[in-house]
This record gives sequence, C-alpha cells and structure tokens, in this order.
Amino acid sequence: MTTATFYSLPIEVLENVAFYYVCPRVLGPPVPLTVILLLCKAVSRKLTAARHLYARVFKYKFSFSAILRRGFEPRTGEWAWQLRRYTQVLKDVWNRRKRPSKAYVDDIDFDVQGTMFVLWIMCLEDDGCNRAQMQLAGVYEWVEGYIRTEMYKNVEKGWPIANAGNSCAMWVFWHLTSKARLMDESTEQRESLINLILPFLTVPFRYPSSLAPANHFRLPLWSSASSSSLTSFSIPTPHGPYPIYLHPSRYTWVIPHFERWTPLCTPLAADAAKLVYFSRRETIPFGILNILPRNREEHRDRVRARLASQSNGEVDEDQVETVLRSELPRPTQEDFEELNAGLLGGDMFSSSSFPKGGGTLLPRTHDPWDDIRKTMTNILDARSNIGDFSDDNLAGQNFGGEIDESACSSRRWDADWWRLRLCRSAWVSQGGPESEGSTVAYGIEDFNSDGEPDGETTSEFNDELLQDVDMEVGEETHYHGQAEQADDDMQRNHTMFNGYPQQGTVYTPGSLNGLWTGRMIIPSETNLRALLFPPDQTTNQEEVLLHTNEPPAPAAAPPHDHPPPLPDNGNNEGGPHVNNANPAPHPHQEAGHRPVPFTEDTLGLAAVPLYLRLSEYVVYFGGKPIPCANDTEVDFDSDDGMHSINQTNDDTGHRGVGVAGMNLDDAFDQGIKDSWFPPNTTLSTKGDRVIASVPSLVTNNVEEYEYVAIRNNDINADDMASSVASFSTPSLSRGMGSDVEAQSKRKPGTFHDQERCSGCISRERALLAARTQDMNIEVEHCADGSEELIEDLPPYVPSDKTIPPCNGVLDVLITGGTDPRHAAAWGNWAWRGRVRKWDGLVGLVASVDSGPTGSRPGNRGKYFFYGTLLGGRNFVGTWRMAHEDPRLPSYEVAFTLGRKDG
Repeated sequence: MTTATFYSLPIEVLENVAFYYVCPRVLGPPVPLTVILLLCKAVSRKLTAARHLYARVFKYKFSFSAILRRGFEPRTGEWAWQLRRYTQVLKDVWNRRKRPSKAYVDDIDFDVQGTMFVLWIMCLEDDGCNRAQMQLAGVYEWVEGYIRTEMYKNVEKGWPIANAGNSCAMWVFWHLTSKARLMDESTEQRESLINLILPFLTVPFRYPSSLAPANHFRLPLWSSASSSSLTSFSIPTPHGPYPIYLHPSRYTWVIPHFERWTPLCTPLAADAAKLVYFSRRETIPFGILNILPRNREEHRDRVRARLASQSNGEVDEDQVETVLRSELPRPTQEDFEELNAGLLGGDMFSSSSFPKGGGTLLPRTHDPWDDIRKTMTNILDARSNIGDFSDDNLAGQNFGGEIDESACSSRRWDADWWRLRLCRSAWVSQGGPESEGSTVAYGIEDFNSDGEPDGETTSEFNDELLQDVDMEVGEETHYHGQAEQADDDMQRNHTMFNGYPQQGTVYTPGSLNGLWTGRMIIPSETNLRALLFPPDQTTNQEEVLLHTNEPPAPAAAPPHDHPPPLPDNGNNEGGPHVNNANPAPHPHQEAGHRPVPFTEDTLGLAAVPLYLRLSEYVVYFGGKPIPCANDTEVDFDSDDGMHSINQTNDDTGHRGVGVAGMNLDDAFDQGIKDSWFPPNTTLSTKGDRVIASVPSLVTNNVEEYEYVAIRNNDINADDMASSVASFSTPSLSRGMGSDVEAQSKRKPGTFHDQERCSGCISRERALLAARTQDMNIEVEHCADGSEELIEDLPPYVPSDKTIPPCNGVLDVLITGGTDPRHAAAWGNWAWRGRVRKWDGLVGLVASVDSGPTGSRPGNRGKYFFYGTLLGGRNFVGTWRMAHEDPRLPSYEVAFTLGRKDG
C-alpha cells in the first residue's frame, strides 16, 4: 500500500490547501505562497500553473459583481493582474501613511492622482469587501489628510483645482464616511473641512456642475473645427471660459482595469463637494422655537382665538379657513421635527412618527468597521511601528467571517460608472470622438516616445503568489489600437436611454418617482457676484496678502494683531507700504481671486428646506418625443458611418440645423428657462398620461405629445422579464396572455413594443454577433491550446450579462408639486422638467406660487434646478434663476435632495 505524500495530492486538493493558506481571513492582503512553494519543485510547478487560484483569491478578498455586469468575464490572468493592482494600491496607501513626509509625493512607483482614481473605482465596484479592505489600509485617514494638507498646494488665483486627485479624494472620502465618522469630528475639524471644499460647490462659474453645460439638451455637439476651438460658445471671465465645456484633453483618463485600457472622464469635483458639505451640515439639527405653534391644529386654534377676540366670541369656521388660506406659509414645531427626522437619510435622529429617508444619504450609514477600528487604534495610528499591514501583527486580529455581497450593492452605481465611461466628450467631429489621439490625458501609466506604454512604470508587487502573472498592459499592448476601439464605446443609440450600441444606461427611468426632501442654499447675490470683480482696494491687508498656496482659514480663526509682511523680493516690497503714483496691483487684488478667508459668511449662505413629490412619464419607441427649443439631434447610425445632424422639420415649426450652413449659435440655448421644453408648452394630466401641447412658432397649429406614467417597482431589474414589468403600465403587467391584447388597444409610444423597437433589435443582433465571435475564439484557442489574451481587446465585451435589456424609452418627462402639509410650511412649488439622455442630467423648473418671507431668492418667479442622481439615492446639483442668460455667470448655488419613504 502506497502512502500519499503532500506533493502527490490531486491538484484540486492542493489548490484548496493553498487557498486557505493564502486567505486565512477576509481582510488584509493575500499571504505569500513562499512557504508552500519552497516545499518541493513538484508542488511549486503545480501551484504556479494553477492560475484560476488567483481568481478565487480575488473573489474572496475583493468585490467582483460589477465587472461581470458592466464589462466582461475576466480570464484567469486578468483576475490575477487586478488582484496585484488592488493589493499594491492598498499597500502603497498603508506605507505612505507610515511616512508622513512622503505621504503625497509622486515618485517612479507611485502617482497620487492615479491612486485616487483607482480608489474611486474600488468604491464604484464595492459590494462590501472593497470598502472593508480600504478601511483596514487606512484609506479614509490618508484621503482626509490629502484634503486637509494637499488640495491647495496647486492653485489658480488662490482657488483649488478640480483635477482628478482633488475630485476623487472628495468622492472616496464621502463614500467611506459613516455616521460614526461624522460624529467623531470635532466642531473645529468639521468647520475647517467645510471651508476647504466650499469653493467647489459655491462657485459654479469656476467649477462645472454637469459634464456639459445645461443649456444644451441635444448632445453630443457637432464640430468640424479643431479641438482648440471647442469653447467657441464661451465668453472669457476672471474664472475662465463660461459656459464650461470640459475638454477631454484635461478630463479624460485612460487607465488599466483588469488588464485592459479603460477610458474614463474625471468625476465632477462639484458633486463630491456637495455630498461632503451637506452630509456634515446635516449633523446639526434645525433649531425649534418654542413660540411656534406645536402643529397645524394648534395653529388653527390660535387663528380661531384671534378671530374670537376680534368678534366678541362669534367665529365661523369659514372665516378661519379664509384666514389660513390667505396667510403666508409658516412652519410649526412639528414641521421642524420632520426636517430633523430626515437628516442624513433619516438616520441622524431616531424617530418613529415620520417616514425614513430624505436629506443626504450616506453610502453606508452604519459601517461594521466603526466597531473594529475602535479596538485597533494602534494599528491605524500612522505613528505605530507596524511596518506592513500584511505582517504578523494582524494575525491575531478577529476580523469576522466572510462578507455577504449577495445584494450586489454596487448595482446602485452602475449609472455613475457608465456616465464616466460614455460622457467623456460633449463634442464629436468628422474624424471621430475628440478624445482620440493627442486629446487624451493619460492616467497613471506613462508612455514612451513610440506611443507605447512604458513597462518600467508598472508597479511590481513582489508577491510570490503572483510571480508568474503576465503584465500584458504594461509590456505588450499597443495603446493606440486599444484607444481607438475603446473610444467606439462612446457611440449611442440615438433613440434610447439604453440599448445597443450604448452599453449601459446613464439614467434609469422611474428613479425620481416619489417624495424628495432636502435643502437649497441661498447666497447673498451681491457677495456671489463680487467674486467676478476685483476685491475692494480697502480690504484689510491681512486678507489680501495671504500666500496663494495657503488653505482658507477656519471660520472661527481669531484675527491677527498685525498684518503679515509682504515677501521681500529685492524691490522693497517686504517693508512698509510706500506711496507710489502708479502702484502695481497685488496679485490678490486681481479679478477672480479667492477672497481670504473664504467661508460661508463670505457669501452669506442661508439654507431653505425643499419638499417635492415627482412623477415620471415616458414615451416609448413608436411614439413622438417632445422637441426642445432650437432642436437638433445627432445621428450616430448614418449609412456612411459618420456622425451627422438630423434636420428636424415637423408640424410644430421647430427646425433643427443640418451639417451644411449650420449655425451652432442658434442651438446654444435649448430651453433652459423652461426645462428644455419649447416655448409656451403646456402639460395636462389625464389619468396615467400627460399630454404636452406645443404651439407652433410659425403656424397657429398646436402639436400634442402623449407620455405615459412609468412605475419603479423594481428599477434595478436584471433580466428581460422583470425589466419589461418594471417599465410597463399597470394594464400591461397582468400576465403574458393579456399583453398582446392590451397593446393592440394602446396608442404606439405608450408601451414598449419589443418586436419593433430598434434598441431591442440592435441588442439581439449584437448578442448574435458576440456568440459567433465567442465560438470562433474557442475554436482558435482549442487549436493551439493557448490562453494568451487577444491584442487590442476592448474593455467592454458584448454578452447577455453586459448588454442590459432595452427599455424602449425615447424621452422622460417629469412633473411634480408640493404636498399640502409641506406647502403650508415651506411654500407651494410647481415642478416640471426632463432628463437629458446623453448623461442623465435632470433639469427641473420650479415655479414658486407662495413661500415664507426670505425663502425666495429675489422676486417670485422660476428657478432652474439641474443635477444628477448619484448612487441612485442622492439628487444633487445647482439651481439658478431660470430667466437669466445662460451665456453669462448667474446667481446660482447648490441643492441636495434625497428620496423619502411615503
């Protein structure tokens, strides 16, 4: 009888042994295989060839559902490559925290901006494991240190720059924030942090609030000119061109992801800053005055008592009702309690009398890591002597068992991912997307003089576990072929919110249905506009002489007894001020320079509550969407394969512009003052429909457009059947047998006709082609037994999993108002708007019928709110006066809204 030895074990058993040795716990990097590999050559050969072991390790240590859903099924080498990448990034963060003087210094093996971008991708893909690994590595502390010490190292006129490092730092910081983290901050820490990020959310004419200016509804824009003239629509201001068109040369990154080049645009710094700002402001409850009536009933009693005292006790209830209707809205104590119950998504204060939700929801309010980190202060302290978070100091820590990722919480961020992938340029040219060639800003990798990636810049992880993994992106891949194919993914189906060739949806129809609550901040108009002009010459010297790279002082910082001296540059500028007939203006006194200090008091900010109940209506393929003012539309599906602009002549009299003789200026403002509707459009509700009546600008005709209500019972549907049910009206969701009969009685455009829908047909054709290609690849691999990756393989691979079901939606229309009980407290607002299908930007015009004194900026009128639904839960953006010229900087600032239950 032969005795089994370790090296003679079946490969499956040996791999199991290796896996449990490499992964003794979920948190922390894999344990190197050195000990096992040194046992003997036979064991080493077997484990070195077991490449799928690395995929198993990755799926145990990190989240993985997002890449399968958004991109492709990685091969074994790609799993291993990404495992090395994420592990090295976390090790770098850990080690940088141990060396404060080098924490944010770029070198040959470390790039701060690239690291920040990778960390944000980890957040977008997180189902639980990524977040836990980042917390263990001290990412939260490292990113917070960057925001506090590095964000003002490079400035323009004293303002921080909205680059990838600053933007991704704020995004990661907010994503890893929990309620416990917020409550751990002292008042001084909170206020200083707010002052640091305040410019990004309060100066919209410097920091864009959308990936393309909101005055455009039809995107992308056509340009036959060179990329240098893409800002021909803009005017110069002290803060740069306005409106702000993000040029891909500054806002596009091409980074390796699962060993494939993946172009992404830089996430908006303004959106991240709003989330950081509002989440911290919502730790402070609204004050409740005792002099206010307790509730509406007590307020009615007070009105009745006042009338009784004026009429010798005789009071008619009709009189009471008349007085209540004539009063300006005014809140009660109960209204303020409801406001406080909605802070941080309803988790700031426990309350059973009001529905949950509202405000600025955190990605995770209660983080299990909050309990662990309180017992690991010595490990998380950068001053500790622990050299590596993979060493034996962590061996005795109890991190718990496996993390349940079955909910796939990363699904909430799918639209945000596709927005970064698909919205890299608002312009197209005859030669293709503007992000090709020299207009691409390369990310964390460098390239040699031949235009190929420089393999020496690829970080090596020095891990025995991954010693034989090919670094194809850094060594062999020809970048230009990859980039050209990758840029093809910017193509869109010009009639669908998603459907092939568009790979994923940037907005899920039905997402805004329901009650939304939050706040808008209102600045002093005089103070805001002053940022466009030179500072007052009488400004205190201590405010204008601060060095440009110095961050703003905390709001509560005490004043200096004496102004600091000017630096001495050899021209006696460091001494006392000397009279001069023609004194040279100090740089801090030029127009557009950041005032110092720059705090909420600088702009005179005030917060006003918002309550709105929204309903969405859509038109499906087969129907007619409402045009916009100066309507144009880009067609990516022309016969010659080139981008062209459709001329849209119809009975409404609205005409688009063709390629020949096109006047782009005519299409500059596509209805911003009326949320992208044509002038004088009226909306009327009939049951579950909205009828939009659009008068012609040429004739006396009125064109009607019919939209149908959309339900959001399951807006995260993952398969065709549930998707059809989600995007159907009640009459179409009673069973498959009644669908055909019900559809035959309905008007085209009021249901998703999958048999005729161009998006569905394109999807089926793409799937057929993908299956055919997969068969050819399998045959090719079987012929030579090779598992090498195909060169120039794009980061997106069409398949049943990665092409989402087509929803058939052509356009989304939104209506809304204020519930009576909220209108009585905060004013009655009427809302209507649309969704820009290019990037999912939501535009809403609010008409204020009434409101409490001081709650309206300026006179009664219309206000344009435009913003993005982030993570499927936070609707944040900017409001502005709707009637103001979109070519000019406006009176505008930030708002935030969160969905409330009920």
